[in-house]
Amino acid sequence: MKGKKDKKDLSEKFVFRADLLDLNVDAVALEGCEEDNKPQLVFDVLKKNKIELLTINFSGGGDSGGADDWTLTMGDGSDVSVDLDKFNITDICEKPIYDKFYGFAFNGSVSGSVVWNVSQRRVYISGTETMDDSESKEYEL
Repeated sequence: MKGKKDKKDLSEKFVFRADLLDLNVDAVALEGCEEDNKPQLVFDVLKKNKIELLTINFSGGGDSGGADDWTLTMGDGSDVSVDLDKFNITDICEKPIYDKFYGFAFNGSVSGSVVWNVSQRRVYISGTETMDDSESKEYEL
């Protein structure tokens, strides 16, 4: 047909570029912020980047352990694994893990996840703890 333009194929998926995220809290705001208010700064940064959930999986025991991986659930529902060590929110986001398990200095093991829910502005921690005597318990805070 004359005058009919070819339609572009728009079925290509959006490619998320984690390297374009700016997950740093303003350094001046962070320095002047009381410890209890720092999570609110993190929620603001996550919301600004259209992140719905931040999930941190962790494991450890016997004096060692920590965060294993970080996953961002974006506003469109897609999950993106990222290395957040380069951002200044890392210590704040992992703090619930160390508040509960200190330096993982106990005779046993633990694994679980910390979820930062942006819309609820709440942090959840859940997982399984196993002691050397084969006692196992699940927890959710």
